[in-house]
Amino acid sequence: MLEPEVILKIIDTSLKQNVIFGDLITSENKSFLAHNSLIRPAEPGLVLCQQGQFDKSIFLIISGEAEVTMEFDGRTTWLAKPGTGDLVGEISGLFLMPHIATVTVTQPSILLEIPSEVFLSMLDANQGMRNTINRRCKERIIENSLRCVPELRKLDQGSFSELCYLSSLLTAKKGAILAQEGKIERSIYVIYSGIVRVFITVNGEEITIAILRPGDYFGEYSCFTGKARTASVSALAYTRLVVLEGEAFQSFVDYYEEVESELNQKGLQRKQLLDRFRDDLISRQTAEQRMTQIQDMFNNLNL
Repeated sequence: MLEPEVILKIIDTSLKQNVIFGDLITSENKSFLAHNSLIRPAEPGLVLCQQGQFDKSIFLIISGEAEVTMEFDGRTTWLAKPGTGDLVGEISGLFLMPHIATVTVTQPSILLEIPSEVFLSMLDANQGMRNTINRRCKERIIENSLRCVPELRKLDQGSFSELCYLSSLLTAKKGAILAQEGKIERSIYVIYSGIVRVFITVNGEEITIAILRPGDYFGEYSCFTGKARTASVSALAYTRLVVLEGEAFQSFVDYYEEVESELNQKGLQRKQLLDRFRDDLISRQTAEQRMTQIQDMFNNLNL
């Protein structure tokens, strides 16, 4: 067991390389971490954070390296390679939500394991640091979410960073309507956490056509055509989304024809599938109504 003074020196050395903390962390903060956290070794292959799971630890990488990946639709997307001085797991710890990505140690490493309660208590005592970390967490949420969209991965890093800057975050309570069928609204939404229901209304009845989860997106058809929403979307749970504002995003992709073409094509394909589904549904309902009318006629004859 290392003495707190030794841990303090190690923490101080690591934090000097941390781009989030910078000069915001005080000597009292460092001492607090030294007395309330645990230094531990980590071998390659150790999973520090598992996508979809929730735990109460945040890790400061003292030495070594890890990788951040996200599983979506059967595919693994590489997101980042944190190293010495980097924090991992802080989004989950700060917002008390499941991890959106998996963090795996890739080199023999030394970690400082910080209980989320300790981390939050430190931030409560240092508002400047809390504001900085909140801002950085939001930036990372936007970046991680947009990397889940296959069409956007074609952007170079500079263009991708510009797109992240143009994006914003939205939170929705359970039951909130995110898109309204028939309404003209051009933003695209990428789900960061939570779950939503896509539905249409036929003859006054709501018909669910899809359930969307983190990494999914919707709204691209209206964005590129300027036409009304073809379906409604509501939150089935507390949901966080990244918003690509219609006009700003349209102006952005005007410079990236391949990205614009692929997203537009995706929207048209979804619209065609929805139209066929709606037509089939109406045809079935019409046939059922006719059968009911015939049955009623025979019932009346039997009277």
